Amino acid sequence: MSKAKKGKKFSAEHRRNISKALKGRKLSEEAKRKMSESHKGLRRSEETKRKIGEAHKGKKLSEETKRKLSEYHKGLKLSEKTRKKISEANRGEKHWNWKGGRKISRGYVNIWKPSHPYSNCCGYIFEHRLVMEKRIGRYLFSWEIVHHKNGIKNDNRDENLELSPSGKHNKMVQKVYQENMSLKKANFVLFLLTQKLLEEKGRK
Repeated sequence: MSKAKKGKKFSAEHRRNISKALKGRKLSEEAKRKMSESHKGLRRSEETKRKIGEAHKGKKLSEETKRKLSEYHKGLKLSEKTRKKISEANRGEKHWNWKGGRKISRGYVNIWKPSHPYSNCCGYIFEHRLVMEKRIGRYLFSWEIVHHKNGIKNDNRDENLELSPSGKHNKMVQKVYQENMSLKKANFVLFLLTQKLLEEKGRK
């Protein structure tokens, strides 16, 4: 770039004309290298970043471009600051897989509440604990267990929840589990008997 052009601001119309003239034009490796060097350490304003973002919105990258980008980022070490920015940019509602802050994990309902003092590293906490905390008017201690009376993990109705110490809770869980297993066995036996009766009826 010549000294006369350095720091010179072009009008929007002039920039548009330059863009049209260069459209479809292939740059030499030397020109690409020079452009890359001239942009090194360049800090863009928030307005410029926003414009670039809008210009690329919905734009689909070719397989060749994806491959080049992948190769460029291989082995690239991100700083703590950059990693933190990426993490914050993909947190909560900004995450591509956001489902309204409610998800099921191991049968239990989790609610996204990063402000809660006992939320996990991803900002989630069990819904049944939140329901119990609302009932008693305080945060639960880590050793306090919320028991589901009917054994259904995602049934978080207030009347279905009971607060109990861990030892008592384990006994209650075992009791509900045994009752459920007995019911399953009884239903399976009933199913086999029904199948047998239907087979005998079919033979007649």
